[in-house]
Amino acid sequence: RRQPSASPAVGLSGRGMALTHCVSTLVTASLLAAAFGRGLRGSEGPRNFPQFWSLPGVQALSGRVIVKLKPAAALEREGRAHGEVDAIRRRALDEVLKHTVKRRESRLDVYVVDTGGMEENDFIGTLMASRIGKDGVEFAEPDYLLEPMSCPNDPDFAAQWHHDDSHLQSCAAWDIQTGSPGVTIAICDTGVDLAHPDLVDNMKEGYNAADQLWQGDGGDVSA
Repeated sequence: RRQPSASPAVGLSGRGMALTHCVSTLVTASLLAAAFGRGLRGSEGPRNFPQFWSLPGVQALSGRVIVKLKPAAALEREGRAHGEVDAIRRRALDEVLKHTVKRRESRLDVYVVDTGGMEENDFIGTLMASRIGKDGVEFAEPDYLLEPMSCPNDPDFAAQWHHDDSHLQSCAAWDIQTGSPGVTIAICDTGVDLAHPDLVDNMKEGYNAADQLWQGDGGDVSA
């Protein structure tokens, strides 16, 4: 598979301008859905709550859950009295502290807790079905272990020195965002390889800025 690049690109230059969209991602929603249907790690958990799963090569359940307490302001918007707000938050915090807290972000009221060997789905479902959870917990979800998956397997990728960890650190960036076909990028260059397999099906009409001609009007945008 090839790595999905940042978004469609537009080339703007002295020689030409071209819109390019490099490659599309291999992992699609339909593929993920098919994988989920093949019995990946997870438990049934109490009904009526979202189920969370491991997906080999993508994400794994860790035995930890992220719990966020409901903010006081949110409880007040629900019409709770001031004294009731404090009581609800205290009960929710006490419930969280019954478990081993692995990490705490106190300014966000977020706690990462160990499930004590309980399946994440069971832990989350039980918590969120309880009165304490319904009243005082904003959300609970697995603390996933995520696999890096956004470096390309293009055999020539290593030859593109600017993507390495001492320059653009592109793989780390692609783990966060790989772009969207709906975004247009303008690239100023001396032209493009019109027959390049990553570009040929994704280019829009280019513009030769030197001759002030669109490609369709005879502007040369080739490299």
